[in-house]
Amino acid sequence: GLMLYMHARARHPEAFMKSLPEAGKEGTLKSAFRNPAFESKLKAKSGSFTRARSYTGYFTARSGREMVFSILVNNFSGPSQTIVAGIEAILLETLENQ
Repeated sequence: GLMLYMHARARHPEAFMKSLPEAGKEGTLKSAFRNPAFESKLKAKSGSFTRARSYTGYFTARSGREMVFSILVNNFSGPSQTIVAGIEAILLETLENQ
């Protein structure tokens, strides 16, 4: 999809990558993905509206493999912090085992 194209074939992929916040440090990810395992390994864009959260971006797995991801949780009940923690757990598991 679009994320693969922007990373591999876009005319200026570096400009696009610089526009994505870094996990635990910038923009909409400043308070998310603060686990040290994500440091300098995950860049993403977040999205949210009532009872929905999404993250789309790139990460480098422990093996060095570069990966694209997109996670959308829709129509959830309960606190959004629980959903974000679940998304972080999924990405951490993938980052460490790919």
